[in-house]
Amino acid sequence: MLTIAAITLITNLAFRIAWNDETRCPAWVSWDIEPREVVKAERARLPFAPDPRAAGSDLAADYAGSGFDRGHMAPAADFNFDRAALAETYLFSNVCPQVPRLNRGKWAAFEAETRELARSGTVHVVCC
Repeated sequence: MLTIAAITLITNLAFRIAWNDETRCPAWVSWDIEPREVVKAERARLPFAPDPRAAGSDLAADYAGSGFDRGHMAPAADFNFDRAALAETYLFSNVCPQVPRLNRGKWAAFEAETRELARSGTVHVVCC
């Protein structure tokens, strides 16, 4: 973990985050999807949790009753190959508020299309 100004660089098992302490959202998240990692599985229903490495990431109360989804930046479905990596996607350092129609619609379609591309070769993803 490295902190520069208001940005904390966080390395997880399978993805990296630049956490912005001021906005309390990731500035960017990056990961690779390997063809062997594209796994069809049931969506995990894990609890969201604060990330002790990200200042101000105890965001559960901010979402309650807000009308916003907890939108994964690195989507849980990209990490079904490893339970520990999957669990890290449920840390609040990996989410941003998203309007439900976007999160469950075009954003979800984009995530699925990215996984489909990875069936043919490694895809390097940076989400800003």
